[in-house]
Amino acid sequence: MIGISADVTKSGNTEDIEDKITAIFKKIVYSLERNITIEAPVDEGLLRGSIHSDFSTDERSAVVGTNVYYAPYVNFGTAAHIIVPSNKKALKFKVNGKDVFSKRVFHPGTQPNPFFERGMEITKREVQAWQ
Repeated sequence: MIGISADVTKSGNTEDIEDKITAIFKKIVYSLERNITIEAPVDEGLLRGSIHSDFSTDERSAVVGTNVYYAPYVNFGTAAHIIVPSNKKALKFKVNGKDVFSKRVFHPGTQPNPFFERGMEITKREVQAWQ
């Protein structure tokens, strides 16, 4: 989580203060969205292109995320697992250019690629540099 503090003693206008805080908050959210997008790995570009931010109606909270179902598997990695066909009798894939069929395959898992965390760390450093 990224914390925000503001010195509001210099102005008596509450609306002006709220506008400034909202502007800073939006800048942080958009920086976070940009940094996570930059850090997202690219194969076909679907994951990177799906990173977006959504603000609440009062603009006091926001979510930066993706609707790509496999994003958590990329970010956190996967454990070793068995793959079995779900609606066919066998799996089909290529090995050395030849079709191979199998009723089950052992997948060794994938290493995590914590692009969300890297994007958050970059944003945290950027915000700290603003002070």
